[in-house]
Amino acid sequence: MNTYLCGECDNVYEETFLAYSQLLDYQICHNCSSTKCRDCDFCGETVYYENFTLRIPLTDEEIVKVKEMFAKYDCEYICRACIHSVYRRCDDCPSVDFIDLNLSDDEIYLRGEWYQDERWNRIRNRILEPRKAYLLEKYNVYGSCHYCNDCYDNVVESTAINPTRSLRIEDFKPSKNDRNNIKRHVGIETEMLYDELRDMDVSELDSYDIEHYIDTPMYWDGVYDGSLSNGGVELRTRRPIVGDDISVAIDSLRSNINSYMPEVDDSCGVHIHFNALDFGYVELKNLLYVMKGIEHVIYKSLPNNRIANRYCKSIDSLNYSDLEKVDSISSLHKLYYNKIADTIPDSHHYNGARYQGLNLHARFFLGTIEFRYHEGTTNVDNIMSWINLCNWIVDASKMMSMEKKLSREQRKWRDKLRDTFIYSKCIKTTPIERIALIGGRDSADYISERISKNSKIQ
Repeated sequence: MNTYLCGECDNVYEETFLAYSQLLDYQICHNCSSTKCRDCDFCGETVYYENFTLRIPLTDEEIVKVKEMFAKYDCEYICRACIHSVYRRCDDCPSVDFIDLNLSDDEIYLRGEWYQDERWNRIRNRILEPRKAYLLEKYNVYGSCHYCNDCYDNVVESTAINPTRSLRIEDFKPSKNDRNNIKRHVGIETEMLYDELRDMDVSELDSYDIEHYIDTPMYWDGVYDGSLSNGGVELRTRRPIVGDDISVAIDSLRSNINSYMPEVDDSCGVHIHFNALDFGYVELKNLLYVMKGIEHVIYKSLPNNRIANRYCKSIDSLNYSDLEKVDSISSLHKLYYNKIADTIPDSHHYNGARYQGLNLHARFFLGTIEFRYHEGTTNVDNIMSWINLCNWIVDASKMMSMEKKLSREQRKWRDKLRDTFIYSKCIKTTPIERIALIGGRDSADYISERISKNSKIQ
């Protein structure tokens, strides 16, 4: 094995005990890199020598360019934080871009003042950060990677077509529609507290153990959820269900509730997933238009503790001008993660973007749309009414995108939806009228009754 001289302590080490620093242009042993410090010549921060190594090496030409950028200001030793502020490289293609580091006379003066006062954070925030806007327009973060716009588009489009954990086609079993008119597969999650589980560590139980204690109803599995109070369990349908299977599953849940009398508290919720593999950016954009027009009235129908719940946050940061700019799946992806959810997108289940009342992270992870607004309840009729309303919302969003093979009544409904939620931006109708337009009188009455009930309680 090759041996090298540490550029700081002058001791000789084998290759595995040293790291090469492109910024210092010599090898540093592990001990020196984690115990010795020096100042960055540009920002003035005192950092360990390990901060003069790059996590992702630059080419020889690129390192020369970076050093020349800083050499204009008599800076030879530049820390990793400053270096990473002046360039971006795509992790999927050879694309790399650098900022313009030509400082004005005022900036040169201020940098000198802040350097003397050891205010390195100001140097980075006031001098380097504004210049990074150029890079932010050309590069996007996905997980731990940076992608140029073209590669980011490819990643998002690929994820939309093949979600991270999409179900298999054989998981979607057909069913009749004698008892309801829901033709889109659904996954139901309802959280409740059982006396039989209150003194147990539910995290140690699998679905078979839970079934032993609460006789899990047909069509359902019981699973642990760490956000629930003592005795809490999440009941979720074992596979996507549709049509009459939904009604049978709800009946089975009703029987279990009547037998075991579980309770709910503020930690509980009802979450409904709808298969949305056929939803591209147009349908998802329509869905955001619809929810922008009715979300506030849905929140009015919820208990106070649910409105501020961090597991079902609002899309109230969304503006109509944002939606008008959406023209691709990647632009919708950026809008949802960066603006609405204010988080970095990735392919993990527990990305923070999933905790919106309207969870579109599920579309890219599972291939579904999830509605998380509803509070926990043991009233299965309310659960069914909520499923019906959510189904109408999804159907309306799909209808707004359709052009062909529509009946006269369908075209009339589509045009009314477009006029109400897109063209008129909801200014011609009341919130309850919008609910009625989407889901009919039954859905409007359901929301109105809940609003009236909550106003009396509060």
